[in-house]
Amino acid sequence: MKKKTSLVLGLMTVFFLVSQLQAVTPKKWEIRSKEDFLKGKFSGVTLSSEGVLSIGPKVDRIDLPAEEFYLSAAFGPGGVIYLGTGHNGKIYRLGEDRKAELFYQATEVDVTCLAVDQKGNLLAGTSPNGKIYKISAKGKGEEFFNPQEKYIWDLKFNSQGNLLAAVGENSGIYEITPAGQGKQIFKTKDNHVLCLKLTPRGDILAGSGGRGLVYKISGSKSSVLFESPYEEIRAIDLDAQGNIYLTTSGQPSKPVAAATSSAASVQTKSEADVSIVVSASQIEVAGSETGSSRASDTKAGQVSGAIFQVRPEGLSRKLWSSSDEMPFSLIFDKSRERIIFATGNQGRLYAVNKNGEYELLTQEIPEQLYALYELNGQFYLLGNNPAFFGRLLPEGNFSGSYLSSILEAGGVSVWGRISWEADLPAGSTVQIQSRSGNTGEPDETWSDWSPPYARPDEKILSPAGRYLQLKVSLKAQSGQKFP
Repeated sequence: MKKKTSLVLGLMTVFFLVSQLQAVTPKKWEIRSKEDFLKGKFSGVTLSSEGVLSIGPKVDRIDLPAEEFYLSAAFGPGGVIYLGTGHNGKIYRLGEDRKAELFYQATEVDVTCLAVDQKGNLLAGTSPNGKIYKISAKGKGEEFFNPQEKYIWDLKFNSQGNLLAAVGENSGIYEITPAGQGKQIFKTKDNHVLCLKLTPRGDILAGSGGRGLVYKISGSKSSVLFESPYEEIRAIDLDAQGNIYLTTSGQPSKPVAAATSSAASVQTKSEADVSIVVSASQIEVAGSETGSSRASDTKAGQVSGAIFQVRPEGLSRKLWSSSDEMPFSLIFDKSRERIIFATGNQGRLYAVNKNGEYELLTQEIPEQLYALYELNGQFYLLGNNPAFFGRLLPEGNFSGSYLSSILEAGGVSVWGRISWEADLPAGSTVQIQSRSGNTGEPDETWSDWSPPYARPDEKILSPAGRYLQLKVSLKAQSGQKFP
């Protein structure tokens, strides 16, 4: 835990006395492990795999027009950014000055995916009528291809310059020429193909919604590389060794094996139609009654998912999982050989290495960090509830804070002493404060935050109560660099 150049804080301990039925019981509350800290809220701080708080990386927030949802982004020549919205069918263009202008108004209500071709034209996939538009300039767009599907979930260009489109709710992949001539090249029994990734050899990796499968499509042949214990595969990426990384989410429907191998052949075309309702959900797609939306409010117990690695030989390994956070998107960070992934419903960005050691990079205001994008080694975050777009910077914040979970003492308690462990470089400070009350959620009846505790093992100044909460404020003299 010792670091000489950065401000870090680890173990926090609270001692208290609980009075129950004329008995006084001494107790101790510790925030020690990574799991303990994750029960709280983070602002401008990161949490290491060892369970240590420190100043986190800066996130450069980019102002956007007020919209219910932002569902997609793409990058054009000269650093231009395009953003697609939900419920209003708008596409905005952000130039180098970062000022947003309305670039195109689609007929459909949701712009679910975007891609830019070699000539700089913007391709937009829409829902719920499943059309693809080609937009050459501001306000100048035309219908490029209509697969007669309800949803267009993802768009990717292959090495021939043809556009690949992942669709639902009849599920499949279309290949479309630059002239707008398309054909279906893959069909599954799932309701949706949600994401696409092309390998260096030109094979297509596709993640499905319904049975949570990863397919490999090589010409006219296809096979299943991975069967998820969850309903959906939302994002896929690769490293240089050919390892596949993917997000899975939804209702757990199958037990998770520690290591499995799957290479079952499937037909590229299938006439069967299996009606499986996909909870591809954190934003409800307008007009959807039984299908998928990669975004509607999830019910209690439905927000869950995992990050898996699938090796070239077919063995799979779970790197991260959660029963109360849903991974939406991931990118393999080549510079640090790790996977960066975004989650809801706490707006968190994590990194996990190939050994399954993970850390929290940042927690942002939106409930869902919905999508990740990479441009020239920089990572962009798209979020919702409320709408959010930002860029992860290499330098760190100068300050940050952490709000602990609420301690329930089990009865009215007299608070004892507080202690903690920290490394403080010159010019850095740690301030810890407390507040208490008798309701499970802090309200106007709770005490104010105490004066900061100057050193470990001080007496807690908050009045007696059943509940206690801690706040940690970190300040550094200079921003730490994040490679």
